[in-house]
Amino acid sequence: EGMTTSTDPAQPPVSVSKLAFYEVRTGDVDGLLTYYENALGLVLVDRPSPGTAYLTTGTDHHCVVIQEGSPNGRARLGFEIAGPLDDAAERLREAGMAEERQSDPEPGIESALVLAEPETRTPVALFERQEPSGVANAISLRPTKLGHIASYVSDLEASQRFYLDVLGFRWSDTIG
Repeated sequence: EGMTTSTDPAQPPVSVSKLAFYEVRTGDVDGLLTYYENALGLVLVDRPSPGTAYLTTGTDHHCVVIQEGSPNGRARLGFEIAGPLDDAAERLREAGMAEERQSDPEPGIESALVLAEPETRTPVALFERQEPSGVANAISLRPTKLGHIASYVSDLEASQRFYLDVLGFRWSDTIG
């Protein structure tokens, strides 16, 4: 959708260093929170309201956000980037990508650039780092980090271009 890419294909506007969080929306926040805590071993780090919960696998403030609302298993994504946020914002503008700067967009994140994923319009937050959660790493069944997020799209090529050419991902696999 009108997206251009960097003139240097080896240098995307953003270099994502890790998948930081995803947000899921549900009509049953307490039920899903119980599942994440008991079945997956995640730790609740913040519950600012009955309709919102932040969970972590370890040191980062959060990796899962549960939000009350219409069911959506991939309502928002957050990525930690390498390099300064100001530099990423400038390169995104040069590449023709619309982004919005947000201060204190959520607990543990001081500043973020938010852009919309093509086709799904899922908000994608880019930031330099999260505050620590205060939760100790544990030798247990708890995952140590997020590794993959699935996406169901009708225009696979546009989605691939966004993640490869704009966010600097490497493509690993396609199913279907």
